[in-house]
Amino acid sequence: MQRILAELGYDPGPADGVMGPRTRAAIRAFQTTVGLPADGRLSNSLAVAFIVAVRAARATGKASAGVGPQRRRMRMVSTGSGFRVSRQGHILTNAHVVRGCAEVQVAPAPNVPSRRVAVSASNDPADLALLRGRAGRPSAAFRQGRGVRPAARVLVAGYPLHNLLSAGVNVSTGSVAALAGPGNDHRMIQISAPVQKGNSGGPVLDSAGNVVGVVVSKLNALKVARATGDLPQNVNFAISAGTARAFLDAEGVAYATAPSDKPRSPEDVAAAARKFTVLVECWK
Repeated sequence: MQRILAELGYDPGPADGVMGPRTRAAIRAFQTTVGLPADGRLSNSLAVAFIVAVRAARATGKASAGVGPQRRRMRMVSTGSGFRVSRQGHILTNAHVVRGCAEVQVAPAPNVPSRRVAVSASNDPADLALLRGRAGRPSAAFRQGRGVRPAARVLVAGYPLHNLLSAGVNVSTGSVAALAGPGNDHRMIQISAPVQKGNSGGPVLDSAGNVVGVVVSKLNALKVARATGDLPQNVNFAISAGTARAFLDAEGVAYATAPSDKPRSPEDVAAAARKFTVLVECWK
């Protein structure tokens, strides 16, 4: 099954007979393409779909799902996170997540490249990029009215350490530590919610589930420890909602806003985040 997925242009990892997160993600991608429930499980209907797809691919000399030989020569080199900001399919992420990629794909619809609408300059601290995917999917809303304050509770959603941790959306909680980033940069906010590699571009949500930031970086703990002799913990940064909204305004994106006067439980905020947070894959 893993060899078949690889032949069809999906990426199940090595053919080792182990049903790991990477293999399940490849199965879900194939199931989505052929119209089966994307549950990542083996079934008789999946086996039949494999047979049909392999026969078609071998008969034409191409991979299924419109993925030709050129696509199969590329490989996924890195991943990040993003989130939908409009019903028209706009996705916000970090520029460093997509910069230099030959192709960008957004799960849960892999093998369908997403168009890059705008990417901030490499020297722009805002570090934002706008993608265009499928329309009609759930999207996030930005916090309306007064901005978030220090000590406010926040939740971060994304895909950290993809293929090592859970294949689905991971969430962490914390608070707003400061309303500025390194060097007192007010285009950023500092948060205590833990983030890892792969969280970049994911949303930072307030207690009502509205966007107050976009995860962008974490403090280099080892570098700081060598300089100060102390190991910092959970010093992470996000692009402020105001900076992100200015970026979207400049691109003419019609995003939504919502009041944050009715707090929700972290469980409910996490459930909502799973509907609009996406995995962003960089292929080369």
